[in-house]
Amino acid sequence: MEAVASREHNVINKPAELEAAARHIEFALFDSGYGVETQRFPVDRGEARNVEVAVPGGARASEIIVVGAHYDSVTGAPGANDNGSGVA
Repeated sequence: MEAVASREHNVINKPAELEAAARHIEFALFDSGYGVETQRFPVDRGEARNVEVAVPGGARASEIIVVGAHYDSVTGAPGANDNGSGVA
């Protein structure tokens, strides 16, 4: 997941890179057969979004397990040094 874990991407000074990372994650999940949903929300300098996939099934269908990681990075740090590797 080089597109997520190797370069800075955030709403402060790298919004185009953040958008590219989000699209990469969405397309990778979609290509893996998942139904991808997004939750868009305004931020001080534009818009950001959560990327969500629900995986049905399991022994306890009434339970929900949330696995998460953020795909933006702090200013001056590539995603691998922040949490892009968690997404990967």
